[in-house]
Amino acid sequence: MTLSSPLPFGPLDRRTAHLCIDMQNLFAEDTPWHTPWMKRVLPAVIEIAERHPEQTIFTRFIPARHPDELPGSWRRYYRRWPDLTLERIDRRLLEVVPLLARLAPPRAAGRERCAQPDVNPRISCAVSSGTSSCGQCPIPSSSIQSACGSHLLR
Repeated sequence: MTLSSPLPFGPLDRRTAHLCIDMQNLFAEDTPWHTPWMKRVLPAVIEIAERHPEQTIFTRFIPARHPDELPGSWRRYYRRWPDLTLERIDRRLLEVVPLLARLAPPRAAGRERCAQPDVNPRISCAVSSGTSSCGQCPIPSSSIQSACGSHLLR
């Protein structure tokens, strides 16, 4: 890191993607999964998305259909919050918060069951974890610079 660039991987350029991870009503509103910091970071996320809409990628968290759909820890997780499964949840909670929704592209058909980005296939993988689960687009965790719900991918 140099004094001219406080970012560990250098200045951001046109290859940089802004990952807007799970900025949904589910986490913004008064739900059991409310994320208190979302209100504080939302203005910065909106500013980045407005300045660079073509480089902004939105993801949405999609819960299990019912508490027993998934095994292990996920099953225990959804048994604790059965009202937040797809069979019970208010679908409006799954949408991107209104102040960002106008910037989000229409969702791709068939993506309702996985927590993948609403983007083109080259990054339809688990970018929020900093790794690729599709095997076609390696994304090392060192390439993600995080800023509370909003990530920059290089």
